[in-house]
Amino acid sequence: PNAEGADNPFSKLALARRSVRDFAERDVPPTMIEDAVRVAQLSPSACNRQPCRVYLMSDSAKKAQVLSYQNGNRGFGHLAPVVLAITADESCFFDASERNQPYIDGGLFSMSLCYALTSAGLASCCLNWCVPVHNDLAVHKILGIPGSERIIMLMAVGYPAAGCHVPLSPRRDIAGVLRV
Repeated sequence: PNAEGADNPFSKLALARRSVRDFAERDVPPTMIEDAVRVAQLSPSACNRQPCRVYLMSDSAKKAQVLSYQNGNRGFGHLAPVVLAITADESCFFDASERNQPYIDGGLFSMSLCYALTSAGLASCCLNWCVPVHNDLAVHKILGIPGSERIIMLMAVGYPAAGCHVPLSPRRDIAGVLRV
């Protein structure tokens, strides 16, 4: 990322947020997750419908069970003290014209949650939910997620491990992103 504007508080937060895959063996107080979710609730949603829900897992067996259905956490998922499932309730939307809105609203909520966790000193890693239908249905059942809720993503959360190294991936030049 470009350092221009890096003295802006939001720019500092955005530069500090990284996808961490090395977590300290330290419990995360549930109140820290609650506070971050409260902040994420301020995210915009279509007509302020607020369709997002968060399912928190800190039990090792439940985390392992759910993570076994997601294909991007091998080698580090088990290190996360907390795993969250972020969902969006599609019953908040009217018809097929809004079929993408749960994912849009869920993405906005999830990004706000990442920033809130970072600002609280926690690390996170978004885990995509591009899974076969049978995996999706299994996790719905394990977590008791209603059928109307779409899983947007899983998120590994915890304190970063001491000495944790996270690459700062290059970003595209602004001319390749902003069209005027």
